[in-house]
Amino acid sequence: MILEIIIPILVVLAVGIPIFFLIRSIKNKQKENDAQYNLETKYGTKVMLSAQTKNITKEMFEEWTNDLIVFWNDVKGWSKEECYKRIGNTKIKIFDENKITRAGKEVNGLAWLTDYLIEMSSFPPNTKIASVARIKSLFRHEESHFICYYVGNIDPGPNSGETHHELFKEVKLGA
Repeated sequence: MILEIIIPILVVLAVGIPIFFLIRSIKNKQKENDAQYNLETKYGTKVMLSAQTKNITKEMFEEWTNDLIVFWNDVKGWSKEECYKRIGNTKIKIFDENKITRAGKEVNGLAWLTDYLIEMSSFPPNTKIASVARIKSLFRHEESHFICYYVGNIDPGPNSGETHHELFKEVKLGA
């Protein structure tokens, strides 16, 4: 009779304790990852600013977001609500560099579509001073990849987003 009570309790503890610690570890890791971000917009976009971009405010990112979503709604009729949802999932990392190197390629910015991550450089060519205009342009460009992919259901193509880039030119995204 006592074994019928003790054995199930031991089984629950043997399974439950490791699951508890696994969940706690995952939550702690998420808190550590989120701590590297300096700001979060009211839409949920998290931004890790670089040393030279600390003056960029969440209100600036929110304004850029609103402008971009109005743009895509105007030119393609895509749902504003869906655009806000997708942009709200993104995390942005800004680096004080002229270019960033990923997978052996030098780029100004990069959208990791499945990770909802954007990485971008803050220095225009041949300078070592961050530019808000550059950040705004890269924000507009890289976030547009998410909107095109998830809201417009447009595959970026096999070569660094060529399908999206053709669309950006066609609609005069300007970024």
